[in-house]
Amino acid sequence: PEQLTTVGTQTITVTYEGKTTTFEVTVQAIELSSIAVKKKPTKVNYFVGDRLNIEGLVLTGTNNNGKTFEITEGYTCSPETLTTSGKQIITVTYQGKTATFEVTVQAIELSSIAVKTKPTKQTSVFSF
Repeated sequence: PEQLTTVGTQTITVTYEGKTTTFEVTVQAIELSSIAVKKKPTKVNYFVGDRLNIEGLVLTGTNNNGKTFEITEGYTCSPETLTTSGKQIITVTYQGKTATFEVTVQAIELSSIAVKTKPTKQTSVFSF
């Protein structure tokens, strides 16, 4: 056969000037070997409680034949909600293979206070 389309051992026959010989080859199925984060998402800084935004994330897959391709759908990221402050590892899973990238999660802290409504009574009587 000119193209090997069946998985397993196949016998190849070669004929040249009336002479024929055969040999066997083993044909493997093309399978995903690994995935990688080619480009992190645009947003990598969050506050505790934010949901992960994967816009801009670019993943690649590599098959056992060495060919690389872009993964555009069918993957999951975990965690989806960022609940711990500090550096956090995000795990991307696609067809049983994983890759990771890091985001920074900042704790929510009080930065200022303001009087929204003044009290109705604005004078007080103090006695000593």
